[in-house]
Amino acid sequence: MTKENLEHIPDYYYTYLDLVTEKDYFKALENTTVEFEEFVESFPISKENYRYGEEKWSSKQVLLHIIDTERIFQYRVLCFIRDERRGLPGYDQNHYAQNSVPETRTMGSILEEFKVVRASTKVLFKNIDKELLLVKKMANGFSVQPLLYGYLLSGHLRHHINILKDKYF
Repeated sequence: MTKENLEHIPDYYYTYLDLVTEKDYFKALENTTVEFEEFVESFPISKENYRYGEEKWSSKQVLLHIIDTERIFQYRVLCFIRDERRGLPGYDQNHYAQNSVPETRTMGSILEEFKVVRASTKVLFKNIDKELLLVKKMANGFSVQPLLYGYLLSGHLRHHINILKDKYF
């Protein structure tokens, strides 16, 4: 399955989708796993709690947001492939970030959590019947396909790593 199989992509998601240059979403998941690990392992200690503006998230909050979003997208995919009939809600990313308690976290614990969550994502996608990747269900007010989330997970991760590199370092 490739991006050509995607239908009715909400405009908002192109911010992330355009950052995925790989044709295969699973290859993108593998690549961004390595990218995240290398990024966190090279993270300057002096920037772990940095905010580039008063109301902006800290570096750790951004990393925890990546993980939170991955979990939420995983859940949506699971609901879709299990034929959930109700539309799924969006989530308030700012509220989640405010409640992520980043000051209690080490970069090592964040990396460990990411590895576990990403491994779960890969297992979930590896075992989805191909036709189920294309089902259309409602989430956050949009009709989307599980395949879209396969790409968005990598694009969303890259988007936030780019922000960290550009605005935090």
